[in-house]
Amino acid sequence: MNKKELQNRYVVIGASSKIGKIFYSKFKKKIKFASKNNSKRNDLKKFDINKDEINYLISKFDPTHIIIFSAESDPDKCFKYPKKTMRTNYYSIKKIIMKCVKRNIVPIVFSTEFVFNGRKGNYLENSKTNPILTYGYQKELLEKFILNKKLPALIFRLSKVYGSKKNDNTLITNFIKQIRKKKNIKVAKDQIFTPIYDEDLANVIDIAATKKMTGLYNLSGNERLSRYEILRKIIKIFNSKTEITKCSLDDFKLPEKRPKDVSLSNKLLKNRLNYKFKNINFVINKIKKLN
Repeated sequence: MNKKELQNRYVVIGASSKIGKIFYSKFKKKIKFASKNNSKRNDLKKFDINKDEINYLISKFDPTHIIIFSAESDPDKCFKYPKKTMRTNYYSIKKIIMKCVKRNIVPIVFSTEFVFNGRKGNYLENSKTNPILTYGYQKELLEKFILNKKLPALIFRLSKVYGSKKNDNTLITNFIKQIRKKKNIKVAKDQIFTPIYDEDLANVIDIAATKKMTGLYNLSGNERLSRYEILRKIIKIFNSKTEITKCSLDDFKLPEKRPKDVSLSNKLLKNRLNYKFKNINFVINKIKKLN
């Protein structure tokens, strides 16, 4: 077996997305082609998941895996434009998956914590899905399509993703911006999730691909936390005098009611990979040192 056969060769669709950027920066040497969505980046190529043909990329780059970060993950947009987003989040990905399977390539796709209704929490991979959001329904369709057909694909069911880079527009960095500008922040105390650090996410994708894994795995952090609890940690570590006004998620005027407890159990993935996920205090302290 030669070196080429041993090494992962990735085609990455949507490398300009929030999580795609991190994966691209960490594993650029293994990436043979990377596309952008609506980015001005010159190092990425254009590829429209709804229009362009994946077979050309397969023939040209001979990938071991095609990683599809492209999606519409804004629940409000999915509610407002259900047909358009169904095409992006389900039909176009489904089409790529089938072409990968025919060519013996493993597709890596992403689902969401929102496949659950949020009444129970601490969901396992085999917990019954029951989405109350349009976005969750679209991702549930994708999960069921792969699992029911027993396709050799890798599905990561993601929790809330956060990063540590300045202006990355993710949970922790946005809160840090707010405590520097506001004396009081209104935040929900009753939405619970298991946020995942974006660098852990990128590492896990590569490790799982190297191990030739397929199937469905929850990809989440270790800690079940509310937005309120996370903000309290940030305020304490940054020695901020910003005050918090607690509220309910139901107090926000949203097109669709949000599920409350979408925490995921990551035990299956941790046991399979023996991977140690960063806790949120570690990442907050890391950001503090960099600022």
